[in-house]
Parts: sequence; structure tokens; C-alpha cells
Amino acid sequence: MSDRPKPGKDKDLRCIRQAIDETDRFYCLIVGEIEAIQLPDTLQFMSEALLIAIDQLDLLQQLLDDAMLMPTQVVEQNRLLRTLLRQMIQTRLTQAEQYTLLRLIQATGDQLKALLTVKEIRSQT
Repeated sequence: MSDRPKPGKDKDLRCIRQAIDETDRFYCLIVGEIEAIQLPDTLQFMSEALLIAIDQLDLLQQLLDDAMLMPTQVVEQNRLLRTLLRQMIQTRLTQAEQYTLLRLIQATGDQLKALLTVKEIRSQT
């Protein structure tokens, strides 16, 4: 009997839930900043990021429901978020927006770590 984590079991499900929590944190950070956004470019970036986060929540729920599904699409969406965040770094942001951006980057990184653990667990079957 192997001690390896199995898809659809404890560690796998914990990591998916962690990815959901990080996506939710990302979503809430954006929603909390909507009224404070001053620049149209920032609003566009935040709108795109919000839509990606919503798509991720949908896919993460599918990962919870199907233990054989790989997180490939969610990891790709994480890449899209990182690209958007890099573009946002290049824009003129207020100090408060820079702080929020830093928290968005952290949530994206934490989500990626959880997704890579799920990918590793599910690729061992």
C-alpha cells in the first residue's frame, strides 16, 4: 500500500480548496478596489483579471467533482493572471493600488503552488 497522495483524497482536495481560497481572496481584493480605481487602464486590467478568476472558480469546482481531471486549464489561467499583473506593474498606480497589486501577486503565487501540488498528485496515477 502506497503512502502517496491520491486524486480525490485528502491532500488533493485540500490543495484544490486552498486554490479556491486563493482565487476567492484574489476576487475579493479586486472587488474591494473597484470604487477606488482612478485610471481606465487599471479598470480594464482589473476587469479582465476578475473574469479570469471567475472562470477559475468554475474550473476548480470541476476539479473537486472529478478526481481524474487535471488542473492544466486553471494553471494556464494563472499564467494569464500573472501576465496581466506584470502589465499592471508597468502602469502608473497609486501607493494603495501598488499595495493591492502586491497582494494580488501573492494570491496568484499561492494559488499556483496549490495547483502544482494537485497536478503532481494527479499525474502519479
